[in-house]
Amino acid sequence: MTPRTPTPAPSATSGRTPAAEVEAAVLDAAERLVADAGPAALTIRKLATDAHVAPMSIYNRFGDKAGVLEALFTRGFEELHGHTGATDLIGGDPSAAEALDRLRTCARSYRSFATRSPGTYSLMFDRAAADFEPTDAALEVAGRSFNALVDLVAQAQRAGALVGGSPAEVAQRLWASLHGAVSLELRSICFVDDTDAHFDALVDTLLIGMAPDRGIPGIADVVNP
Repeated sequence: MTPRTPTPAPSATSGRTPAAEVEAAVLDAAERLVADAGPAALTIRKLATDAHVAPMSIYNRFGDKAGVLEALFTRGFEELHGHTGATDLIGGDPSAAEALDRLRTCARSYRSFATRSPGTYSLMFDRAAADFEPTDAALEVAGRSFNALVDLVAQAQRAGALVGGSPAEVAQRLWASLHGAVSLELRSICFVDDTDAHFDALVDTLLIGMAPDRGIPGIADVVNP
């Protein structure tokens, strides 16, 4: 796994450290602590030490531990949506092959995010912190990522590359499979040598299985260009 590149620690100067710099440093530290030892290991004192900031600056910015987890949860979904909901994926009227390629790119981005930020991913999807409950505002941000997948599925359906029906239901099937594969990989429960090739093959298997008519001549060329 490739961990998130830490934000440089705020420099110790006589002036005040910019709030955005403090926030990034604290959230990067929270990500590392959650990934290494779980949310229970996250305390304001440890965060302050790891982020090289004063504890009071964390209280002033986030309020408490729950506020830090809320910000980390929200940042994770914003970052995820930045990749899965990118304008170059969602816009336009793609061909069947292009629509499926967009879904492949979305799937790879999902896996890349999870392996790069496993602590945040666990907080987002496994609800690893027993004492943390995201607010409605945070859940609204989270919903944007799934809605981006729904949009990509709808594009593929209009292009004739995926089965019909509710785009949300089809997106749920895809996400359930991808999430399961990624979660197993993060736990090192993966009995293959090449995890990249395995994941790509899984995505293609899902897309083939969701083709509207696997008997259509040339469908294999569309799904596996």
